[in-house]
Amino acid sequence: MKIDFSNKTVIVTGGTRGIGAAIVELFQQCNAQVIGTGTNTKELERLNQESKGKKTDYIHLDFTLNESVQSFLGYLSKQDRIDGLINNAGVNKIDSIDKIEENDWDWINHVNLRGPFQLTKAVSKIMQNQGYGRIVNIASILGVVSKEKRAAYSTTKWGLVGFT
Repeated sequence: MKIDFSNKTVIVTGGTRGIGAAIVELFQQCNAQVIGTGTNTKELERLNQESKGKKTDYIHLDFTLNESVQSFLGYLSKQDRIDGLINNAGVNKIDSIDKIEENDWDWINHVNLRGPFQLTKAVSKIMQNQGYGRIVNIASILGVVSKEKRAAYSTTKWGLVGFT
């Protein structure tokens, strides 16, 4: 069965590597207009060069920097439509709770939980106005069952499950 996403625009956060890159590739195969995000500027430039003709744009988005988030939200406000949002970006610092620094805690929370909230809030308004849209949040089994040295990550993924 071939799924056709022609005339559909899908955002994939963390779309430059790992699961996110695989999601971007699948949407490309389904003819979607894809907006992939990442934090590595050189990688974004390389991917934009490679994706010419694939209806894919890679845009810088760093959830830890308010100006980056605001810039991305401004970019989204200029899109004709947004049909899908895949909140996939995620980070982790594996360490015991007594060794996790507050800045690491904040970093993990900004990327894994606050970022999806910010994008969902903005995109849901666009989707409501156009009468259509789908949002998928990528959590983790560690959001349900944690393990040693994963308290910060598990907290955010549990929160993302609850948010969903």
